[in-house]
Amino acid sequence: LTAIEFNNLTLIDGTTYFLIIKCVNVAGLYTIISSDGILIDTTAPINGPNSKIYAEYSNTNYILYGNWTPFIDAESEVDYYQCGISSAASAINILPIMTVQRSGPLRCTFNTSKDMDPQYFPLTDGVLYYFVVYAFNKAGLMRSFASEALLVDNSPPTGGLSIVNDDDEEIKFQMSLDVIRVVWNVNDVHSGLD
Repeated sequence: LTAIEFNNLTLIDGTTYFLIIKCVNVAGLYTIISSDGILIDTTAPINGPNSKIYAEYSNTNYILYGNWTPFIDAESEVDYYQCGISSAASAINILPIMTVQRSGPLRCTFNTSKDMDPQYFPLTDGVLYYFVVYAFNKAGLMRSFASEALLVDNSPPTGGLSIVNDDDEEIKFQMSLDVIRVVWNVNDVHSGLD
C-alpha cells in the first residue's frame, strides 16, 4: 500500500475533487486509476427559510414532544438529527439524546415519567424548557437549533369564590329571588389564566 499526502492546497467549499493516479511499470505499461471523488464541506447545516421546531408538553400524561421541518445542507446533505430536552437553548442537558434518521418522521417524543433522569424527574413546575435539535451533515458537522421555551405547568389554578351582598361582604343567606352576586379570586402562578 502506497500513500501520499497533498499539502497547502486551496480547495473550494462545495466542490467535488477526484484523484487520478497513473501507475507505470518497468515495461512502460500503465493503468489510470480514479477515485470516487470527495466533496469539500466546511459548513454545518442551516435552517431553511421555513424551518421551525414545534414543541408541546402535555401535563395530563407527562409527554413532551417536538417535531421540526427539514434543515438544509447544500454541500453534503443532512445525514441525521439528534434531539432532546434542555434547560438552556444551546445544549441538551436533561433528557437522553434520541437519534432520528432524515428519512423518517422528524419527531421525538419523551415520556418524562419513564425517560427522565431521576435527578430531574419530574419536570419542575414553572420552569422553562427547550426542545433542542442537532442537525448533522454527512461531513460530520453539526448545528443546534432550539424551540421557543416551554413552560411546564402541572398545577391547576387556585383560589375561591364567594356569594356576596352589594357591599361585597360574604353572605350565607339572601332575600332576593332574582339576583346572585359572586366574586372570585383565582390565580395560576405558572402559566396564568386563559
